[in-house]
Amino acid sequence: MRNLWLAGVRPGDFVMAIFPMSLWAAGWGYYYGARRSRINFLPGGPPYDTRARLEIVMDYRPAALVLTPSYALTLARAAEEQGIDLRKSGVRALVMGGEPFPASRRRKIEDLWGIPGGTRDFSGITEGGPLYMGCECEAQAGMHLHEDFAVFEVVRIGGTEPVAPGELGELVFTTLDQRVMGISFHYRTGDVVRYTDEPCACGRTFRRIHGIEGRVDDMVKVRGINIFASAIEELIRKVPELSDDFMLILERRNDSDEVTVEVEPAVGLPVSRHEEVRLHLEETLRRVMTIRIPVRLAAPGSLPRFELKAKRWVDRRRGE
Repeated sequence: MRNLWLAGVRPGDFVMAIFPMSLWAAGWGYYYGARRSRINFLPGGPPYDTRARLEIVMDYRPAALVLTPSYALTLARAAEEQGIDLRKSGVRALVMGGEPFPASRRRKIEDLWGIPGGTRDFSGITEGGPLYMGCECEAQAGMHLHEDFAVFEVVRIGGTEPVAPGELGELVFTTLDQRVMGISFHYRTGDVVRYTDEPCACGRTFRRIHGIEGRVDDMVKVRGINIFASAIEELIRKVPELSDDFMLILERRNDSDEVTVEVEPAVGLPVSRHEEVRLHLEETLRRVMTIRIPVRLAAPGSLPRFELKAKRWVDRRRGE
């Protein structure tokens, strides 16, 4: 309920959640929150496909959609292909979670949907009962943690010592209203975050985290460097000649772990420019990540698309 309010959804509006209504709790949390707030709820998960979801959006004109960032891009691309102008859909906000949400991705999504300032990053976890841990406000300056539901701490990755504001750490919590699951005392979420106690322009006083920068289980150490898929994604999105679809291939070579980026070129990019663009991204990765990360350009449409959380890592070390 609180997340929808932060996104500007009000009683009488429609909201569509593109999450399955299953044992995964995300869809149900928004369903019950909408009911309590007198907001009309549209289930948009399976069995609907992308075409059907776009038809529902244009017919019912929901004020907000709840979905992952990856699928927001998938819907926008499909709308372009079908000649649908999402700026006329009535959608004012996209409430997105389940994946890291870098600034470059936000700008692209808001532009494609025609909703400047209309995206909200949220985070939740089923083990909280479900607990929706935090959500952005209109300032888009980090997620306000819902500290009346839980005690949140940010601790050293792999340890228990608290980290200072602005330092990278793992988010852990102890629920205050959990009555179902007994694992929610100092529970390690696996989310890698930085927090701030600085005042927010909106006036709310709850502690903020600067989005989810990655997952502890989504971090791979290569030649002593911690690599998050979200960090590589941010660099890919700064290259307009590349698409939003990429994978990270982890392999074992010469007794050491190596990562290769596979990414599709943007639609319409001439084959004659592929090598130039590939080398440009390789150099950018080397400069920022301080190690050489090979890049391969994949055939358009060959890499997986994701409706829910994008799984960027492919581990090919196990067969060795």
